[in-house]
Amino acid sequence: MTELNAKRVSVITPYTTANTDNIVRMLARGGIQSVQVSCFGFDTDMGIGSIPRNAYVEVARNTNHQGAEAIFVSCTATKALDAIDEIEAATGLPCVTSNQASFWHALRMAGWNEPIAGFGRLMRNCW
Repeated sequence: MTELNAKRVSVITPYTTANTDNIVRMLARGGIQSVQVSCFGFDTDMGIGSIPRNAYVEVARNTNHQGAEAIFVSCTATKALDAIDEIEAATGLPCVTSNQASFWHALRMAGWNEPIAGFGRLMRNCW
């Protein structure tokens, strides 16, 4: 979120409310305010994996992101990675997923500095 200058985010998780609350607290410890929170209510990898990619797009599209500077989709087991560009187009906000952020960080640590299309503003603009 630092690379996108985002201090206020809209959070989407596949988790239960209790697990999502942990994510919100973790973000807050890092100085990031969660202005809108949506969760699907799952607590197993099987449940999380059952959420179709389009469900993340629809939640992002149908959520009021007022005050948010970015959208964060938490969890490495989601199918949201290939929906990032669509979420960004639908909302006008940058979207960061757990997998995308991990890939970006690993590439940066390896010295990569070339834009990568198809995976949102973070991969396209933040090198």
